[in-house]
Amino acid sequence: MTYRMGVFGRLGPAGVREVVTRWLRLVAADADLSPYLVGVDRVRLAGHLALTLTTALGGPAGDIARPAAGAWRGLGLTETQHRRVVDYLTGVLLARDLPAAAVEAAGRAFADEAGPPAADEAASWAATFRYADAAARHFRAAVGGGPPGRDGPLLFASLARLVDGGDDPVGRAALLTVLGRARRRHGLLPEHAGPVADALLAGIAPGRTPADGWRRRCREALRALPPSGTGPAWWAARVVDHDRPGDGVAILTVRPGERLPHRPGQAVPVCTPRRPGVWRWYCPANAPRPDGTVELHVRAVTAGTVSRALVHEVRPGEPLWLGPPAETGLTLHPRPRRDLLLVAGGTGLAPLRALVEQVAAAPDGRRVTLVVGARTFADLYDAISLDRLQRAYDWLTLVPAFSHDVLAGPAEQGDALTLALDHHEPGQEVYVCGPPAMLAGARLRLLAAGIPAERVHLPADVRSPG
Repeated sequence: MTYRMGVFGRLGPAGVREVVTRWLRLVAADADLSPYLVGVDRVRLAGHLALTLTTALGGPAGDIARPAAGAWRGLGLTETQHRRVVDYLTGVLLARDLPAAAVEAAGRAFADEAGPPAADEAASWAATFRYADAAARHFRAAVGGGPPGRDGPLLFASLARLVDGGDDPVGRAALLTVLGRARRRHGLLPEHAGPVADALLAGIAPGRTPADGWRRRCREALRALPPSGTGPAWWAARVVDHDRPGDGVAILTVRPGERLPHRPGQAVPVCTPRRPGVWRWYCPANAPRPDGTVELHVRAVTAGTVSRALVHEVRPGEPLWLGPPAETGLTLHPRPRRDLLLVAGGTGLAPLRALVEQVAAAPDGRRVTLVVGARTFADLYDAISLDRLQRAYDWLTLVPAFSHDVLAGPAEQGDALTLALDHHEPGQEVYVCGPPAMLAGARLRLLAAGIPAERVHLPADVRSPG
């Protein structure tokens, strides 16, 4: 312990901060690692790294709570990438002529930052995913039936995620939507809690007896799954195109093996084998197409492991799963057919562009004004498609809104809602979709402008389309 106190004493807080700064520069210069820093609050990240490094070198822990999953682990790095990140730290510390034992202690702190192995009843769901196929086979043998081989691994990976309870409310809603449909389709019942628990733990460590707490959580999880609709729990699909039109944004074109019965404005749970069992909502950016393809707009948000995988890792040819479409409050009412004012921010453009395509597929005399908000022109990631739509239809008016672009014309400067209100006309139905900061005060602003509440449409609780 003496050498560690001496090392921290030699560096001091300022030295630790300098080490972290140099470390982050090396990671940001790595072409494979730099995408994981897009959208990350680097000041906050540096603070967490400095705290962990200070503790590893024998300094005071302070009163800042470390993230439960570790600062780097929370970004969704692979094991190989994570090891390379730690190697960069080792290089920086060795360049400071620190004792080898201290460098080893610091590297070990970050190599183990995800925490100690989980207890018996809280076995890592990541390990469960690795053996989900074995878990499905164990379940079928125990009950004399169950999901077929093509569905079993994904079902048990998703069940493991639900039982573990590690998800945000929006992700949990997507997970429940999928598993509720799977429960009906595969006849899962609360009395299957024991075999499910045995199967999940058998997949992790064959012959192991599950803890009572794990059985209890399995029982509670299955009871939380009300049968949800009829039809498939998910559609197997394949990525046929992956475009990166902007920083931290991807447009994926996906082809399901069977046609997905979605309507413009709905949201669809999406899961990638790179994060099996983790489901997130995304709104298709298109009306149904003759070839059945679905276009997804994804932004790699800081805490979104699925979004980061879809943006930075997934490539054409890879499989995805699409869950049952759900209403968001953004679908068009068939009557009365009023003109539309659509206000989009970020990838909230996706469901509203789908509404434009719906009108284009069956013109009914509506006029549509689409206001698209972005910080600068460079952030307007879908400009080519939008320009194509505007050129094709004289009933469509496209209004760009740039909140931070000093080169934009006066009519294009400002936030999307402000410019939308400038273009509002009596009788329009108003649809708004965008990031949480945009949606937070949208309804009040629209009501204050005199727009009737029944003509204001914002995403419902199923929201977060990207």
